[in-house]
This record gives sequence, structure tokens and C-alpha cells, in this order.
Amino acid sequence: PGLIGSLLVGVSAAQALAWSTTKPLIGIDHVQAHLYAASLLDQPNEAIIRYPAIGLVVSGGHTSLYTVTGPTTMQRLGKTIDDAVGEAYDKAAVILDAGYPGGPRLDKLAQRGTASVKLPRSLLGNDNLDFSFSGLKTALLNKAREQGVAIGLDQGRPEGLDAAGVERRNALAAGFQ
Repeated sequence: PGLIGSLLVGVSAAQALAWSTTKPLIGIDHVQAHLYAASLLDQPNEAIIRYPAIGLVVSGGHTSLYTVTGPTTMQRLGKTIDDAVGEAYDKAAVILDAGYPGGPRLDKLAQRGTASVKLPRSLLGNDNLDFSFSGLKTALLNKAREQGVAIGLDQGRPEGLDAAGVERRNALAAGFQ
């Protein structure tokens, strides 16, 4: 994953390096490499992962769930079919004018609120473990507009929220989280 220009430059450089050193070029799934990195230790005899394990990669660009049977042996169980959870958090933070980075800022708002607002779950169905976060973002936007707290996206942005507005915004953050 990534911008095509960067990928082409990176692959070309790797191919040139492999050719010039007569070494093989081995392709590695970078999302799976995130899971493998968790097994890299300073102390070789120290086991922090016991296999089999469940691995969850959650970032701004990826949300994937794996069953991991060894450091390099894994099978994807589910993935996001649209936005990754990190991207959803960043957009939710924009909707609620929480600031950047979205995750920590939204978490602070959520800690001050109660999850009294019901929003859809991101898990799609019983037949698979795929996620969808776009519906959750849309539901948050609609609720925030209904409650007059979608100040991050509205044209006529109010100067601020009164105490009741702050409480509604915190509740929406808690419901989103």
C-alpha cells in the first residue's frame, strides 16, 4: 500500500540493490511485518508472544485481524473494507473539532462523556470478521449535526459550545469510541 510513485521508486531501488549484490529480492507483506515486529526481542530467550495468537494491526491506513501460528506464519481473518480505524478516528475528530492527532484527542473527550448515543457497530456480519468504519463515521456526522456539535465541518462554525453542547460532544465521542 502507498503512493504508486513511491512504490515504483522503492521497488526499483530494491531490484537494483538485489541485482548488484546477486542477492534474491523477497517480497514481504508490510502489514504482516507489523505483526512479525512484535516478536523481535532484545533478549532472544524472552518469549513475549505465545503461539497460536490473535494479531490485530490497527493504524491510520490498516485494520486487519490475523490468526498467528508462528513468527512468520499467519492467516488474515478479517480486514476493513473501507476506511481504517485510525482514519475514522481522525475524521471523527474533525467532525467534533477535537484537534489533531484524532485518536488521543477523541479519547480525552470520550473519557469525559458517557456512551449514551448509540452508533452502529463496525463489525459487518456473522459470516466473516471484516470491518466497516465508513458507516460509523457517517452516523457520527449525522448525530453531531442533529445535536448542533458538528462544528469541525459546518460552514457557519459557532465560536464555541455552551456546557450542554460540550456534554453532547463528549457523549458522541464516547459513543463513537
